[in-house]
Amino acid sequence: MDPSDEKWRLRRHFRERRLALSDQAWSDGSRDLCERLKSHPTLAHAGRIHAFWPIHQKREVDIRPALRDWLAEGRTIWLPIVKGNALVSGRFENEHVLQAGAYGVLEPSVDPTFSWEQMDAILVPALAVDHDGWRLGYGGGFYDRLLAGVHVPTVCPIFAWERVPSLPHEAHDVRVTHTVTA
Repeated sequence: MDPSDEKWRLRRHFRERRLALSDQAWSDGSRDLCERLKSHPTLAHAGRIHAFWPIHQKREVDIRPALRDWLAEGRTIWLPIVKGNALVSGRFENEHVLQAGAYGVLEPSVDPTFSWEQMDAILVPALAVDHDGWRLGYGGGFYDRLLAGVHVPTVCPIFAWERVPSLPHEAHDVRVTHTVTA
């Protein structure tokens, strides 16, 4: 089977499985993952973290508690903003000023002073990750295009059942350096 076709089949499988999670399982798993993220060696002392705002309707891991804690500790948090087929970023200072952007994802305002290379770590969303760090995203290629030119540690928080032995990958795909599960 063509890797692209297999990836679409797997995306459907993982999306359906996420949506079938009970509220309690999603909440408990997200809480446990936040604790593991906060103690992960790459993130424990990172002062500048690029993260993502979770999409609740897709049952993405709810990392908001970790983001709030890091912000309260005085760390600088950045969030992605979709502009065309690229990701730019804005500083996360208060969730009440986030606005719905592309795909309905909440976003801050663009900050022209942002630099990917100044980040200590980048949190990357995924539907699944394999043991070699190949990630299955939603299929838009936003993070693959971004990470192809960035040399910063990447951390992908996923539920334990989203960690799989292997995933199909193509020449344009980029691996993550760390996976955190709960």
